[in-house]
This record gives sequence, structure tokens and C-alpha cells, in this order.
Amino acid sequence: MMDYQVRKNKLLFDFATRKIYATDDAELRIVEFLDVRAGNSVSGKGRLNNKLSAQLMNYLGSFQIPTDFIKIISDNEVLVKGADKIPLDCHILNVATKQLNEKFGIPKEKELENPIIEYFTDDKFGNRVLINETHVAALEIVKIDEVRFIKHLILKANVLLKSFFARRDFKLVEFTLTFGKYKNHIIIQDDLSVDAIHIWDLRTDIHFQSEFFAENHSDIAVLLGELQQRILGD
Repeated sequence: MMDYQVRKNKLLFDFATRKIYATDDAELRIVEFLDVRAGNSVSGKGRLNNKLSAQLMNYLGSFQIPTDFIKIISDNEVLVKGADKIPLDCHILNVATKQLNEKFGIPKEKELENPIIEYFTDDKFGNRVLINETHVAALEIVKIDEVRFIKHLILKANVLLKSFFARRDFKLVEFTLTFGKYKNHIIIQDDLSVDAIHIWDLRTDIHFQSEFFAENHSDIAVLLGELQQRILGD
């Protein structure tokens, strides 16, 4: 592997759970995962998110799924490729959630025979809206053949991630993927942390998702430690 030596420069994006920095190499960025939950400090959450996202991205990469991951550079920082973001959020559901139950009457927690893929983008007013594959091409977000390639990557990643978590007694309920273009190639970017995925612990029946981490659990540090041991083995 190439030995990347870079320095952190200006802050590019400041999100609720992570920050993204430019580096002295225009093609590389540094992502810093924060120890925060609903505005409160949670020791160890940034480290877990960093290690989990890195492991899952590396895992997908081992099956020829292109991602922005390069390497972990500290407990809560990772070096990534500086891809240009495609303005499209791809939401994948494998299990019927509360929202699906309320909208369509599908029994909650029923495993879906086929995954649902939802595409979201922002309209001209900045509102997040649900669109379909033909919208993606018609709005020139990406070309139609690129839409098909993105869908191929989504379905392949879904199979792999479901298997990864099933081996650890978790069910992958839903997750979000975002994509970018790096040197004219489409890759998965951003993160696959506990803030981007919803997993169901089949041993304890706990649903780990962004809403769970926003709640006030007095034993959150213990739960994070157990989650890290189960998933990452450390």
C-alpha cells in the first residue's frame, strides 16, 4: 500500500457526528468522527464509528466494490479519497420499519423478500425529496448507465453487509449509501458508521440506529463497548 503522508488543512464540512477536512494533497481528505450523541459527549463513539466504517469499507473493497477508504490514521480519523459527491442519498431497507408499517401495512420487523431502494435528492428549495431512477437520469444527476451501475453496487453491497452482520447475530435492517466520482469513477463515499446503518441485535433485541443513540441511555458507554466487541472483536 502507498505510504500517504498528509497534513490536515481547512475544514470543508461540519456535520453533527463527523467533520471533513481538506489536506495538503488536493486528492485526499481526512474524516474525523466525533464523540457526540444528540449534542452530548459520548466517550468512544468516534473511535467505534471510525473503526466500524473502515472495516466495512475495506470489506466491501475486498469484493471489488470501489470505496473512498484509504486507511485509518488515528483513533477517530480516517484518510479518504477526495471524491466529488453525487447529490443522491440511497436508502436501502431489508426489514419493514415503523414507517413502512404505517404507510403500507407491512408487519413491522418482517424481513422483506426483496430489498427496497429509495433515492433522495434536494429540490430547488433545499427539501429532501424521494425520486426514482428515471428522475436521477432526467435531472442529470448521473447518466442512465451510471444509475444502473450504482444500483448494481447497492445490491452487491447489501448482500455482503447482510452476511457480515448475520455472522455476528445482527440483522441489517436499513442503511444509507452515498456515492461520489473520483477520477471519473463512481465510488461509495462518506461512512458506514452506527449513524448510517440500522442493525437489530438478535441476542438482545436492541435496535442500534441513529434514533437509539439520540436517546438518553445511562449505560451507553457499556453498550458501545459491547457493540465494538461483537462487531470488531476488540
